[in-house]
Parts: sequence; structure tokens; C-alpha cells
Amino acid sequence: MYAATAKGIYKSLNCNALATPENPDPVIWRNVYPFFTYDLEMKPDNNVVLYAACYFDSTIGWKLTRSTDYGEHFSPISTQPAILNNGDISKSGFTIEVSKAKPNFLYSEVRINKSASFYYYDFAANNNWVTIKTGVPTSHGWGHGFGVDQVVNGESIIVSDGIYLQGFNLTGTALNVGRPVHVDVEDVIFHPHNANEVWTCTHGGVEKSITIGQSWQPKYEGLAVAMVEQMATSYTDPGLMLVGLYHDGVQLTQTPYTKSWQPDWSFLSNFGVDGMLPVIDNKNPQHMWGSGQWGMWRYSSDGMQNSIEISTMYPKTAIWETRGVLNKLNTSVFFRNKLFSYTPPLEEVYRSSDRGLNTGENVFISNFRNILPGSNEINILGLKTPYNNGDYLLVWLFNKGPGNSNGVFRLFRTTNANAPANNVICQELEIPRPDWISGLEFDPVNPDIVYLSYSRSSNASDSQQMIYRINYSNPNAPVATDITKNLPVATSYDNSIVVQKGSNGGVFFVTEFGVFYTDNILFQRTYNEWKLVGKGLPHVIPHGLELNYISNTLR
Repeated sequence: MYAATAKGIYKSLNCNALATPENPDPVIWRNVYPFFTYDLEMKPDNNVVLYAACYFDSTIGWKLTRSTDYGEHFSPISTQPAILNNGDISKSGFTIEVSKAKPNFLYSEVRINKSASFYYYDFAANNNWVTIKTGVPTSHGWGHGFGVDQVVNGESIIVSDGIYLQGFNLTGTALNVGRPVHVDVEDVIFHPHNANEVWTCTHGGVEKSITIGQSWQPKYEGLAVAMVEQMATSYTDPGLMLVGLYHDGVQLTQTPYTKSWQPDWSFLSNFGVDGMLPVIDNKNPQHMWGSGQWGMWRYSSDGMQNSIEISTMYPKTAIWETRGVLNKLNTSVFFRNKLFSYTPPLEEVYRSSDRGLNTGENVFISNFRNILPGSNEINILGLKTPYNNGDYLLVWLFNKGPGNSNGVFRLFRTTNANAPANNVICQELEIPRPDWISGLEFDPVNPDIVYLSYSRSSNASDSQQMIYRINYSNPNAPVATDITKNLPVATSYDNSIVVQKGSNGGVFFVTEFGVFYTDNILFQRTYNEWKLVGKGLPHVIPHGLELNYISNTLR
């Protein structure tokens, strides 16, 4: 067995060895070629010969290498495909394919930025590389959306093209390959034995064609293939829930809540988008907002039976992430991120007085561009308001500018979010470290106290500085307490903290290893401050946590 890795090519001669308690890692791997390897193929009719697409350094760039001794030694071949001298690995790529139908051929895709070119080489003829097609737009797959016929004649090729597919033969003549059911093709493969059978991997799941792509069959019915980007549950009706699904729009359930709740979900029309953050009015759940990428928002006053667009994605009104939050005491007031400037991309907080409708005031209220002069990017990643104070608003963002070309994460607060726009004051708050924030939550009693989490520990092997309780009563001298304690080193994501109102300091924190809980009593138990709650959760990165007080459930 061979493995292509960023550290080179590895080979094992005992990959079927079984682990035992005495020898838990019996498989032995040897590094046989030390260069970054992006793709690896074996000659279909001769397993002595292997091919590898390798990156050497910024001077040499990419090279096609070959081994003729079962992968013991590799060396660059004398004739390389064109334009492989691009040395910027972040903007280029090189993948290869072989075909049982033409075992002496090697096919390659060379990508520079988002443009791909395709070539083939006939080792039997030993001539130059032949250009098949150039200038194919490629947004997905990073070179792996590239399949070659294995059975008929090795002359049909299907590749990822933008968000769809493109097909052509060895002369570059177009083939009719139709469109997959779902967009964004990451991988294409021809069946090794069945003529004209092709499989693709899209952002919806796996799809199959038995007509060389002229028609496609989704094979993901019943599979949980959609990633929940964000969710919103009704504060007053536990049966109402909206989810924003990455690549799969926005879905709603209105199934009345019971202890054995099995919700029926429905796709919402007019949401053919990458679903982002939905919002449900915490006082009247008939008021709902659904969102998509680039700042698109739709608002409904009748529980999503109908909706109207209040912010567009074409032209885009946000850099990518779409975030919004209500004033929870006056739920007609809606705060969201919006581009103030396109070049450079600078987002500010936008306030709407009538749920985002043009019947009310719609105005920018922040001035991050002035607080952070010279910025070439301000990207708002989240907004948060408390339930007990309509004037407090927290905003966390990513910023690039003078002295921080790689970017830094910042936290801002205003305590007069409803003042006339020119009078709203935003102050940057000191945070424990300028990393990506995975969760922020207000204390239910004192809005000057917040809980803040990071997606990782500051120490790779020991859980430290993952979650804090911070008192901003004096914003110029905050008091931060690291409450990580016995939590495992684990990944968390947006909206990962819930602080339980009416409790003895109860805090829930969701990570890839499950949901953890602590309170003022547990926190006195050294090495046992946090306890795992709930069973049977999948080992995945979570995308939100909410506590419904009507049903007394965590979601």
C-alpha cells in the first residue's frame, strides 16, 4: 500500500496486519520519497510502475515523477506538462489519472489559480505532452474533480467546471454530460468495469450516471448530508425551528413539540442559497428571518408561509458570512452585518428599526473603519444581544490592516445601540487572546459579564484558555477568569455557550466531544469542575447550542 502525504510518499508491506493489545500499531510505513505529493497513480497493467505529482519548492515548483521499482525510488520524468513551473503552491495544483482502456497513457490536470488545463502523454509513443483543453474554470475539487473513461477507449473525460461539469474527448471536443442534481462537484470517477458509468461527489452527496453523465441519479436520499451552518429555535414555541444548511438553503419545522418529538422538515422556497444564520423573534415567533451567503436576508411575518427579500446577495451586501440579531426587548429592531465599502471590503453594523423593511430606519451605526484606520478588511463574524438590556450589543470581527497583514480577531461592544446612529459608541474590548471566537454569551443577570470561548486550547496537549468568564464592568480593566479546568482539548464552533438563567451559575459548553456542564457547586470540585451531559451525540464539530425553557431541552 502507498500513501501520498504532505511529507512525501509512504509505503507499507504489511498493511493488513492486525492490531493486538501487545502491538497496537503493527503496520510499518516507510517514507520512500520525501517531497510533498498531491496525487499518486499506479500503471493499470503493471504494478511495478507508479506515477506521482510532487511539489519540490518555490523555485522548482511541480514535477511529475515516476517509479519503476514498486515505489522504492521516484525521479522526475524528462518531459513535463506545460506551465508546471508555477512555484506558488497556494495558487497551483497538479493531479494525474490513468485508464485501464489506455494503460500507456497518463492524463494530467494543471491548475493555476482557478483555471485548469488538461494534457495526456503516451509513454508508448514517447512524444511530447498533447494539450487536450485549456482555460476550464475550476472552483471545486482542487484537481480531483477529474475522471477518465476506464472501459471503452480511455478518450472520454469529465471534469468539475465552475459549479457544474464539463465533458470532452482527447481532441477537446465537447461531450454532453448534463448537470448533476446538486451543484459544486468535488470528485469525478469512472467505474473500473461498467462502461459509461460515472460517479460524482457533490456538495449534496454522491451521484451516479449510467449514461456517461447525460442524466444523474442522486444516491443520498435519507442520508444526513447537509451541514447545519446555524439554527434558531423559538423562545416561546419549542416546535418551531429554523436551520440554515450549507448548500441546502433554509428548512423549517413546525411539528408540535412532544417528548418523542420527530420533526418534519420542509425546504423553504426562495432560499436556493448556502443557508446561513436564521432568526426567530423571541416574543412573536411568526416573525422569522432566513439568510444566505453574501448578506442575503428574507423576512416573514407569517411563519415563513411567505417571505420578502430585505437584503440581497446579488449584488452582495456582505463579504460572505451573514449574521444578524434582534434587540430582544424591542424585537422590531434588527442588527446585521453589511458592507460599508466594497473596495476594500469593510463591514459595519447595520440597524433596521422595522425588522429590515424599508418602512423603517435603516442605517449604519458602527464606525470600525475609523477605529481601525487603514484596514483592508473588516469581516463581522458575529453579533450578540442580551435578554435583559436592549442597549448592549457585542460584535466580534476579523480585521486586516497595517501591522497585521495576516489578520487579527477583535471584540467590540456598544452600550447605547439604540441611540441616534451618529451617537452610537463602539469600544474595543480586551480579550484573552486575538484568536477566532467560537462562542459568546451574556450573563443572564449582569450584561457586563460575558462568557467567551475559543475553538482550541492555547496548548496542544493540555486544555488551557478555551473558555472564560469576563467581567467588563470596567471595560478598560476587564477581569478575565479562565474556567477551562478539566475540559478536554476539543474543537467548538459558533454559538457554543449557553448560560442558564435562574440557575446556580449553570453553563453549558458544546464541543466535538459532546456537551459539558458546570455551575457554582461543580466548579469547587478540583479536576471535576465540568461534567459531560447527554449520550449518543455524534463525534462532529457542533454548530450551535440553544436552551429552550418551555420544553426544558438543549438543542
